Formats: sequence, structure tokens, C-alpha cells
Amino acid sequence: MSETFNYQRYLASREWGLLKRAVRKRSEGQCERCPGEYEETHHLTYERIGHENVADLLAVCRECHRYLSGISDFDPLQDFYEWMWKRHACNKARAAESLREWHGLD
Repeated sequence: MSETFNYQRYLASREWGLLKRAVRKRSEGQCERCPGEYEETHHLTYERIGHENVADLLAVCRECHRYLSGISDFDPLQDFYEWMWKRHACNKARAAESLREWHGLD
């Protein structure tokens, strides 16, 4: 990031707004990391800051964003996995199937 780059101004720009809209559309309003709803946009890299590709960005819920940014130790995805295993405690195969479906691996 250049020393003259104004990150806060960029976040208020039309260009950033259009990128966020594209990320929301791609994610269909869902967090791309856990079953939560899309609330924020996370940079996977700052390599192209100001000129990001949509692939540089991740649609996330607030808690996932805090975790990915190192602000919180709470990982909503881990919480989801624990819930899923407990929910299907009597049927581990169904739990694994549900997780594969959720991740789009089936």
C-alpha cells in the first residue's frame, strides 16, 4: 500500500461500493466461511489494494471478519463444526455429508 493511499477514503468510494456489491452477489448474501449472513467484506490480500479483483475479497459475517483479522479468538466456523457434530452425534456419516454439502463438495 503506498504511503499516499487513503484507505478510509477508498472504503467510501464508488469503486469499493461496486466491489462489495459484486461480492454480495457472488455469495448470495451468505458468509462464504460459515453459515452466517454476509455483513462485511474481508481482503484476502492487500497486494492490489485500490485495484482488487473480486477474487481478492471474501463475503463474511462480522464474527468471521473479526476472527480473520486477528481481533477475536472466537472462530464461528469451529463453533459451526462443533454444533454440526453434536447435532449428528448418533450419525457421524450424516454429519460429514452435511459438512461436504455445505462446503459444496458434493
